[in-house]
Amino acid sequence: VMLALLVWNLCTTWWLFCVSESIGTRLFTLIGPNVGNVLVMSVPWLLMRIVRRRFGGRWARWALLVFWTAFERFHMHWDLSWPWLTLGNVFAGHTAWVQWYEWTGHLGGTVWAWAANIAVLGVLLDTAAAGRARPVTLRSLAAFAVIALPLALSLARYATFRESGDPVGVVLVQPDVDPYTEKFGGVDPMAQLDRMLAQAEPLMDSSTALVVMPETALQEPPTLENADGRLVLHGLWENDLGGSLSVGRI
Repeated sequence: VMLALLVWNLCTTWWLFCVSESIGTRLFTLIGPNVGNVLVMSVPWLLMRIVRRRFGGRWARWALLVFWTAFERFHMHWDLSWPWLTLGNVFAGHTAWVQWYEWTGHLGGTVWAWAANIAVLGVLLDTAAAGRARPVTLRSLAAFAVIALPLALSLARYATFRESGDPVGVVLVQPDVDPYTEKFGGVDPMAQLDRMLAQAEPLMDSSTALVVMPETALQEPPTLENADGRLVLHGLWENDLGGSLSVGRI
């Protein structure tokens, strides 16, 4: 299982090796995150093996669905989050298939992908056990329903959806910051942010509801201040965004 997970990680995140850095940095960038991710990904499979020993394969497969979904939920909310391989994100190129994400979020897609695979696997195992092609069974119909019903409901909602409410304005800012010569050390972070705000300002009016800027807008070096004998750390911290200079400037 760990070998399969490693192959999957390498095949989907090989582009980490393409950064314009030394060969040592490139190898660390590729190998470090992938090996760490494989170790974390193996936990749901380990738990599944425990369930299989006690309750059998059928229960273990559905337990794996629960364990994997919990793993993805956890992997999105800790300090080493890695959302790129979340299964539900695979449908980003086919949004008409998953209009029900507005209720379930992307984890609903993860559950759908696992449920479809487990249901089809059950049909194939039944067929293999029989040694020949079997007629349509209740399990076959259930596997078809797991795949077809969410898809049909989503396509119907996509085809019948109508926008409502008043239009709003959205401003997109693309400052074209070079990550090698400007972003990290070449140009002061606050100067980069000021350039983005200057780009957005003439395009904003009373209808503007959203201004979208790249993550480069939120970056600043950490500083340590002596406040009456008490050390105070300033910078961009998730639990203290109010103290960030860039957030305050925005």
